[in-house]
Amino acid sequence: MKTNNSTSSGYTVNFLCKAMQKAKNGSLFFAIITFLFICTLLSCESNSTIISESSITVVGEVAHFSVKDKETISNSSDIVFTGNDIQWFNPNTREIKFKNNVDLNSFQTYQKIHFRLNNSYLFTAQTYASQHHSFIVNDLVLFIDVVTRKCYLHDCYPLEIAENDPDTKENKEKRADAWSSFLTQLKAESKVK
Repeated sequence: MKTNNSTSSGYTVNFLCKAMQKAKNGSLFFAIITFLFICTLLSCESNSTIISESSITVVGEVAHFSVKDKETISNSSDIVFTGNDIQWFNPNTREIKFKNNVDLNSFQTYQKIHFRLNNSYLFTAQTYASQHHSFIVNDLVLFIDVVTRKCYLHDCYPLEIAENDPDTKENKEKRADAWSSFLTQLKAESKVK
């Protein structure tokens, strides 16, 4: 609970002034101790910190299967995670470290995840790519290493095969400005490693 320092200090200063007036020997020692006490009291602040909300939101797009096994995409507005769920991001390795409250298995539910900044669209990542998948994606993917449980935002999947593909390079260039905005926001939130 935050205390009103000016009110507390006012009562304390008033009390100390009355005590000094009543004292017959207003010694220098008492004045120094009083001064130090007041300075200490005025410098105290509440221990509570305000956690600001992140401007990054990631929304999932669920793949539904009809009775005829045709895939249709719904416009789902499920929030998969926010910037508050990101512990840090490494722009060199592209690893995204989530806090403990993000269940990596939940990414299997979504075909795509859409990154937004202040409710404006940034870019889309395909999900859920791992070592067990045998498809090629020439655009941004959320890669989850099933052994280490680490997550990465890669420009393609698999890196060894698709990173030099012309479509991969073109897609990377298309999202360059949005990617820059994403990194700038993560830096502003002190989440870049």
